[in-house]
Amino acid sequence: MRKSISALVFAVVVSTIASTYFVGVMAQKEINKVFIIPFEKGFSSKLVSYDKQFFSATAVSEFTLFLDNEEPVTLQFTSNIKHYPYKAKIETELHLLDPSLEKQAQQYFANSIWLTSTEEITLFGDLSGKLNLLAGSYNKGQESVTTEGLIIEYSLNLQDDSGSALINWGGGNAIVQ
Repeated sequence: MRKSISALVFAVVVSTIASTYFVGVMAQKEINKVFIIPFEKGFSSKLVSYDKQFFSATAVSEFTLFLDNEEPVTLQFTSNIKHYPYKAKIETELHLLDPSLEKQAQQYFANSIWLTSTEEITLFGDLSGKLNLLAGSYNKGQESVTTEGLIIEYSLNLQDDSGSALINWGGGNAIVQ
């Protein structure tokens, strides 16, 4: 009886460890897929680093927008990934690489972490997530711009690329004289 219980406990532990490892491999594979997709002109992306551990990983990526007659704007995403036996959970923060633009964004949103997202990828290839953009405001003289927070909730089946999204935004106001 003890051997049966010990064997069962051992089997559960081994399958949990194997499943956690598989989730980590799957998460890395899905993240790498994003960076091999060709983008339209005026946009590029690259995976700067992917540091995989057994129960977690950290990914740093950059997306650059090329605007007509303007300097390119590069967004850096830092993703902290947790591996569980049945899913991976990804928490991401965005920063602008240009220190001047980053400072302006922090002033507008009154926070150094103004755009975040949280995603989960299951063993079955289902991705769900939520993106949060803080409310912001700018006032200078008789000019003012305010925007409400933006929340986008989304889900995607990675097997057939089907999905849905719900956008919740309270709007904004601008007064320019």
